[in-house]
Amino acid sequence: MWKRFTYSIFLVLILSLSSVLFAQSNARLSDADMVKVYPNPITSEAIIKLGDNIDKDNHKVSITFYNVVGKEILKLSNIRESEVRFNRDNFVSGIYFYQLRIDDRTQYTGRVTVK
Repeated sequence: MWKRFTYSIFLVLILSLSSVLFAQSNARLSDADMVKVYPNPITSEAIIKLGDNIDKDNHKVSITFYNVVGKEILKLSNIRESEVRFNRDNFVSGIYFYQLRIDDRTQYTGRVTVK
Protein backbone atom coordinates (compact mmCIF):
# COMPACT_ATOMS: atom_id res chain seq x y z
CA MET A 1 0.00 0.00 0.00
CA TRP A 2 2.82 2.41 0.82
CA LYS A 3 4.33 1.84 -2.63
CA ARG A 4 1.02 2.65 -4.32
CA PHE A 5 0.67 5.87 -2.26
CA THR A 6 4.26 6.91 -3.08
CA TYR A 7 3.69 6.15 -6.77
CA SER A 8 0.49 8.24 -6.77
CA ILE A 9 2.22 11.23 -5.19
CA PHE A 10 5.13 10.89 -7.62
CA LEU A 11 2.71 10.80 -10.57
CA VAL A 12 0.84 13.89 -9.33
CA LEU A 13 4.11 15.79 -8.90
CA ILE A 14 5.31 14.86 -12.40
CA LEU A 15 2.01 15.91 -13.98
CA SER A 16 1.98 19.18 -12.03
CA LEU A 17 5.55 19.98 -13.02
CA SER A 18 4.91 19.21 -16.68
CA SER A 19 1.83 21.49 -16.67
CA VAL A 20 3.84 24.35 -15.18
CA LEU A 21 6.68 23.89 -17.68
CA PHE A 22 4.23 23.71 -20.58
CA ALA A 23 2.48 26.91 -19.44
CA GLN A 24 5.80 28.74 -19.03
CA SER A 25 7.05 27.70 -22.47
CA ASN A 26 3.78 28.84 -24.07
CA ALA A 27 3.99 32.18 -22.22
CA ARG A 28 7.50 32.74 -23.55
CA LEU A 29 6.37 32.04 -27.09
CA SER A 30 3.53 34.52 -26.89
CA ASP A 31 5.80 37.17 -25.30
CA ALA A 32 8.41 36.71 -28.00
CA ASP A 33 5.76 37.23 -30.65
CA MET A 34 4.50 40.42 -28.99
CA VAL A 35 7.36 42.78 -29.94
CA LYS A 36 10.80 42.55 -31.52
CA VAL A 37 13.39 45.30 -31.82
CA TYR A 38 16.08 44.66 -34.41
CA PRO A 39 18.89 44.76 -35.28
CA ASN A 40 20.25 44.31 -31.81
CA PRO A 41 22.77 45.86 -31.28
CA ILE A 42 21.48 49.03 -32.91
CA THR A 43 24.09 50.91 -34.92
CA SER A 44 22.09 53.56 -36.80
CA GLU A 45 18.43 52.69 -37.32
CA ALA A 46 16.19 50.05 -35.77
CA ILE A 47 12.79 48.53 -36.44
CA ILE A 48 10.15 47.72 -33.86
CA LYS A 49 7.92 44.92 -35.09
CA LEU A 50 4.68 44.39 -33.20
CA GLY A 51 3.01 41.01 -33.20
CA ASP A 52 -0.17 40.34 -35.13
CA ASN A 53 -1.90 39.54 -31.84
CA ILE A 54 -1.83 43.24 -30.84
CA ASP A 55 -4.98 45.15 -31.81
CA LYS A 56 -3.44 48.51 -32.65
CA ASP A 57 -6.68 49.99 -33.99
CA ASN A 58 -8.73 49.55 -30.82
CA HIS A 59 -6.06 50.02 -28.16
CA LYS A 60 -3.55 52.67 -27.14
CA VAL A 61 -0.13 51.16 -27.93
CA SER A 62 3.18 52.78 -26.97
CA ILE A 63 6.82 51.83 -26.55
CA THR A 64 9.15 53.70 -24.23
CA PHE A 65 12.93 53.33 -24.05
CA TYR A 66 14.83 53.95 -20.79
CA ASN A 67 18.53 54.11 -19.99
CA VAL A 68 20.01 51.97 -17.21
CA VAL A 69 19.20 54.56 -14.52
CA GLY A 70 15.53 54.72 -15.59
CA LYS A 71 15.54 58.00 -17.49
CA GLU A 72 13.09 58.05 -20.40
CA ILE A 73 15.03 58.45 -23.65
CA LEU A 74 12.38 57.93 -26.33
CA LYS A 75 8.63 57.40 -26.29
CA LEU A 76 6.64 56.32 -29.33
CA SER A 77 2.93 56.81 -28.64
CA ASN A 78 -0.28 55.91 -30.45
CA ILE A 79 1.40 53.28 -32.61
CA ARG A 80 -0.91 52.15 -35.42
CA GLU A 81 1.52 50.28 -37.68
CA SER A 82 3.00 46.80 -37.33
CA GLU A 83 6.50 48.14 -37.97
CA VAL A 84 7.97 51.39 -36.69
CA ARG A 85 11.43 52.66 -37.60
CA PHE A 86 13.51 54.92 -35.39
CA ASN A 87 17.09 56.17 -35.43
CA ARG A 88 19.53 56.21 -32.56
CA ASP A 89 19.97 59.99 -32.46
CA ASN A 90 18.74 60.25 -28.85
CA PHE A 91 20.86 57.30 -27.70
CA VAL A 92 24.50 57.14 -26.69
CA SER A 93 26.26 53.78 -26.76
CA GLY A 94 25.03 51.50 -24.01
CA ILE A 95 22.23 49.25 -22.81
CA TYR A 96 18.59 50.35 -22.86
CA PHE A 97 15.35 48.83 -21.67
CA TYR A 98 12.00 49.20 -23.37
CA GLN A 99 8.41 48.70 -22.35
CA LEU A 100 5.50 47.87 -24.59
CA ARG A 101 2.36 49.35 -23.06
CA ILE A 102 -1.17 48.61 -24.20
CA ASP A 103 -3.92 50.72 -22.66
CA ASP A 104 -1.57 51.97 -19.91
CA ARG A 105 -0.59 48.44 -18.85
CA THR A 106 2.92 47.10 -19.36
CA GLN A 107 2.66 44.01 -21.55
CA TYR A 108 6.30 43.33 -22.35
CA THR A 109 9.75 44.55 -21.30
CA GLY A 110 12.92 44.00 -23.28
CA ARG A 111 16.50 45.12 -23.66
CA VAL A 112 18.58 46.45 -26.53
CA THR A 113 22.18 47.51 -26.96
CA VAL A 114 23.20 50.62 -28.88
CA LYS A 115 26.69 50.78 -30.39
